[in-house]
Amino acid sequence: MNIDQILDSIYLLPEASKNSLKEYTTEVSYPKGFCLMEADKVIPYVYFIRKGIARAYSSTSENDITFWFGSEGQCVLSMKSYVEDKPGYESIELLEDCDLYRLETENLKKLFNEDIHIANWGESLQKPK
Repeated sequence: MNIDQILDSIYLLPEASKNSLKEYTTEVSYPKGFCLMEADKVIPYVYFIRKGIARAYSSTSENDITFWFGSEGQCVLSMKSYVEDKPGYESIELLEDCDLYRLETENLKKLFNEDIHIANWGESLQKPK
């Protein structure tokens, strides 16, 4: 999926607002097994999967507990980092080589203050589909 399709799937934005978001979005690629987000750290990014699969899990002393799988078009974020700017409890590992779009949370929050459409779009990230 391309970035326009992903952004539109979350919340339809006017073209100018979508272009503002895209200005702060970069493409990144990481290999299978890469830990995109680590537990107990503030994650300063929101990711969108262009190609590949990821899993979110929490580790105990005995094993990992997987509670989410993400695939193409889905948003990947640590909700606690995104909402509260605090360390999350989850780790997110890539299960395949992945191409992603990355958006810095700091830039996103700046855009929230400048554009009500982007603020509404950001609220949609917090709602389960």
